[in-house]
Amino acid sequence: MFPQRNRIFFVPVAIVLMILSCDVTAFAKTDSILTIGYREDAPPFSYETEEGNPTGYSIDICKEISKEAINNGLFDRSAFIRVSADSRFKDLHEGKIDLLCEATTVTIKRIQDFRPSFFTFISGASFMYNPDNGNIRCEEFLSKKIGVLRGTTTKNEIVDIIKSQCEGLQKKREVSEAIHLEQLASHQDSINALVNDKIDIYYADRDILLYYRTKARSQNFNLSVSRRYFTNEPYAVFMRLDDNDLHFIANKTIVALCRNGEINNIFRRHFTGYLMSQPLKNLYQLLKLLDGPKPL
Repeated sequence: MFPQRNRIFFVPVAIVLMILSCDVTAFAKTDSILTIGYREDAPPFSYETEEGNPTGYSIDICKEISKEAINNGLFDRSAFIRVSADSRFKDLHEGKIDLLCEATTVTIKRIQDFRPSFFTFISGASFMYNPDNGNIRCEEFLSKKIGVLRGTTTKNEIVDIIKSQCEGLQKKREVSEAIHLEQLASHQDSINALVNDKIDIYYADRDILLYYRTKARSQNFNLSVSRRYFTNEPYAVFMRLDDNDLHFIANKTIVALCRNGEINNIFRRHFTGYLMSQPLKNLYQLLKLLDGPKPL
């Protein structure tokens, strides 16, 4: 029997050369970016400054969520990506954005496909019109062109609202077939259409309409907004269904903003001259409770 010798394993030269020639960056940590989707035309919730920077009530909330997500190691940095009313949920589904931060209404259908945070705002829809053309009476709705923003919930609500607000109108004819809806690409396009008499009424989020009314008046255009809300709509930040960690961070941040009172500062920054509605005050108080029992 031959004496047992120490076994030596030789690594083929080709493999050694392959390892040495590998790009070391392939083993480096990937830069993880939290992408925040925003709209340029949904003030005071999500819009751009004159310099092109995203700003607004929802944007400030998402900036705080972003800080918390980065501090917890979920992401290395954040970046803003512009979306439209038409593309926003498609962009979220396809992973182009991680957070949808604008004036986004929570609905059962959307909860089925996406994951909203805790409510961030309570708003509602209303009508804008040119007072020079006279007040809009119920019976005139069927003869007017009504503008709605394409890709939003408002176009689905308008028929039911007209029926509920105008008694007997539905007895004259089928409202859904009779009203003339114009679906427009952006709020600014809609305001321009209203100013140029291409539509008679614009139906949209009342807080957004009030912002554009002020802007129009600064340019010597006289527009009026109905004094009442015709719907109650909760807003939230949206994520994908499987983003469990980010969802937790978002909810934790929103509760903290309500608990420490910073949410009030965010409101005042973007709703200058507005009185906070009682439903919104109630929402902030309810969100405080989710932080656990605190001494009174």
